Amino acid sequence: MKKKYVISLIIVAILAAGIAIYLQTGKLKDFEPQIIAKLQSLVRKGSDSLYRLSIEGIEVDVVKSRIGLVNASLQVDSSVLTNMDSAERAPDDIFRISLDSLYIDGLDPADLLDTKSIRLKVLSLENPTIEVFHKKRSYNSDKRNDTTSLYQKLAGQIRSFSLDTLLVKDAGFIHHNLAMRNKKTELKDVSIHFNKILIDATTEYDTTRFLFAKEALISLKDYSFRTSDGSYFLKADAVSISAPQNMMQISGFSLKPAMSRAAFDKASGFRKEQYDITVKSISMNRITMKISDSRVKVYMNRSLPAPPKTKVGKFPHQLLMKLKLPVQIDKIKVAHLDLQYEEYNPKSGKSAEIYFDNTSGTISNITNQAGEIRKDQFMRVSAQTFFMHDAPLQSDFAFDLAHYKEGNFQVDMKLTKIDKEQLEKVANGLGLFSIQSLNIKSLEAHVDGTDMVGKGTVLLLYDDLKIMPLKKDGNSKSGMKQRNFQGFIINSFVLKDKNPFGNEKPRNPTAQFARETDKSFFNLIWKTILVGILKTVGANPALAKSK
Repeated sequence: MKKKYVISLIIVAILAAGIAIYLQTGKLKDFEPQIIAKLQSLVRKGSDSLYRLSIEGIEVDVVKSRIGLVNASLQVDSSVLTNMDSAERAPDDIFRISLDSLYIDGLDPADLLDTKSIRLKVLSLENPTIEVFHKKRSYNSDKRNDTTSLYQKLAGQIRSFSLDTLLVKDAGFIHHNLAMRNKKTELKDVSIHFNKILIDATTEYDTTRFLFAKEALISLKDYSFRTSDGSYFLKADAVSISAPQNMMQISGFSLKPAMSRAAFDKASGFRKEQYDITVKSISMNRITMKISDSRVKVYMNRSLPAPPKTKVGKFPHQLLMKLKLPVQIDKIKVAHLDLQYEEYNPKSGKSAEIYFDNTSGTISNITNQAGEIRKDQFMRVSAQTFFMHDAPLQSDFAFDLAHYKEGNFQVDMKLTKIDKEQLEKVANGLGLFSIQSLNIKSLEAHVDGTDMVGKGTVLLLYDDLKIMPLKKDGNSKSGMKQRNFQGFIINSFVLKDKNPFGNEKPRNPTAQFARETDKSFFNLIWKTILVGILKTVGANPALAKSK
């Protein structure tokens, strides 16, 4: 009897081995046509015949529940697209997808053919290229406001979908905006690792998941594109996004001019800042952002005409409130920022540079959400820097988010002692005068501003002030000539050479400046402070106005 059992077991083992060998060697013959046909049918039916699926080869390992597609592609049927467009049923986005290989672990062929509940272990894609051709079609305006969830859209095809792990290696994403001269945005070398993906009724509105995944990591390298106006190249060496930590890390970020200064000025046709920005590291989570080791260079050519459009309504908090996306960031921390501003003055024929070195600071309560603004209506900026390389400068801004339409803001600044040589570099280029002697002890200013006016007080403590007016002179080596007689009159009878005089109370004048609407937010602050400085030294406050 025992012998019969042994023989039976041997027969069963041989049969099992035979079935395994058969499934391994006969898999393609028996399953490949059915699976390819089913996949193609699903694609065709799911897209109203808009897309066609092409597969060069398929690998099926029934024992390991593993299916592989080799050299697969998804192509649009142009004749169907034309008919759909005529019938006003075409989507705004058309896709073209190709990949070297796709492997699915944990799916039986019978499950793929019959079930509406798909449970997978691993989905792996290698070298996929996904192209999106975007064309906004007017008849789709209602669909753009569609709030139907992804699960509701898939409910007619499947009841649930789960995937333990999604791996995408070396993906390429290309977005073509056909409405903007076929503007192309491209992402290369994208890697994706998602864990515990679940799409069903329980996760339909689960905000703790990222694209239905419990854990997610997306990374890309060497991101680069040219801005729509052709003025800049935006680049990033590496970008990574992780969830549920809601972390983003960007390294090697830069915004570089795509043309020379002369070409930039010619293209713009009016006064416009040209930027050159590099940032070593940017990190952010849901509530905090950190920006480290940045270099910002700004250039302005004052010989060009004023811009045709007003800059009213473009203060920092006004731009924040106009964003269509919700923003709620507790803090942005900035460390080791160097800022250089260069301006060309046609009157002197020279450029002057202003430096703010090793800037650090914090921006808090960055939000455009009404509920958060009711709790705290001010976005605040506190920054410390070194003006012209050496002079410590403290600045504190408060932007009124509750009254952003009026542009309400406040700023307090305090500058300690600064060398005369540093100011001389600015004065020669921008002011058409040289500083013969000056000892600045401190400068304190407070400004209350709106969209249209700046008002405040300025306290400038100094002594030994003497200046020399200059004018252009093509025969001199420096290109400038001193106005000696005018300088004598100004220094002797106009300017006050110190503040305070002896035991007198320091002069602390009020200042007011009506905004020049083609100028920036910082220009309004500077011109308001300049009015106070001019009044302090005895000069005409009207000199603050642009000529």
